[in-house]
Amino acid sequence: MLVGACSFQGDVSMKRLQDKGFSLLEVLVALAIFGVLLGALFSLLKQEKLLLRSATEMFHARLIANETMETLKGHAFEKLESSSFKQASKLKDVTVNVLVSDFGANMLKKLVVTVQWVDGQGREKHLSLATLRSQYSVRDAKGGGGQ
Repeated sequence: MLVGACSFQGDVSMKRLQDKGFSLLEVLVALAIFGVLLGALFSLLKQEKLLLRSATEMFHARLIANETMETLKGHAFEKLESSSFKQASKLKDVTVNVLVSDFGANMLKKLVVTVQWVDGQGREKHLSLATLRSQYSVRDAKGGGGQ
C-alpha cells in the first residue's frame, strides 16, 4: 500500500505542473529564438531581392550587347568603326562602347561591345562581348557569293 500512496502523490505533483503552463522565462526564451529566426529570414529576403535586381540588370545589359553585336554583323566589313553612344533602357545611365580593331593580316576585325550602367546601389557596372569578324561572309565561303 505504501507503493500506491507514493504513486498517487507523484500523479498529483505532475498534475500541478501541467496546470501551471509556461513560465515567463520559457516564453521569453521562445520569443528570443523566434526573433532571431525572423531576423535571419528578413535578411535572406533582402539579399534575395538584391541578387534578383542584379541578375535582371545583367540580363538587360546582355540583351543590349547582343543587339548591338547583331547590328554590327549586318554592316559591311570596310565600314566597321569604333563608336560610343547612350541607349534608352530599363537600366540607369546606359552607355554602349564599340571597339573595332584589326586582327591578324587585315582579314579579320575584332569587335568588342561594352555596356556600362549604374546599378540600383549607385555602383558602375559593365558587361563586354567580343567576337572576330571576317571580311568574307558565310555565303562567300560556301561558294555562293555573287552568283
